[in-house]
Amino acid sequence: MNELKLLPERRKYEELQKDRAFEIIKNLRNEVIEFAEDMEKVLKENDHKHGWDEMSYHRLYTHIKTEFEEFQREYILTCHRLDGRDDAGIAKMRKEAIDIANFCMFFCHNYPKGEYP
Repeated sequence: MNELKLLPERRKYEELQKDRAFEIIKNLRNEVIEFAEDMEKVLKENDHKHGWDEMSYHRLYTHIKTEFEEFQREYILTCHRLDGRDDAGIAKMRKEAIDIANFCMFFCHNYPKGEYP
């Protein structure tokens, strides 16, 4: 019975969240929106993995460093191609950049401004 009473409040909350999201999105640059969509796609592909929201900053740093090293490796391989532009290499670098960004987002989510351990 209490759940039925909360339902209108839940709908009101969800509407407020939608309004808030719209206000935020309308002020974002297209580039930020496109990048966030790419980040979200990778996050959804990895929804089966859990625990990032409990990772220490040490562990997150290690993940960021590892992803950067993968980005750097792809950069070096792409730059050393003799045939000019390497679209496959650029795509791999782009994937690693998104992985770096997601781990950076995890870090910022786990350690919001002013709330440090």
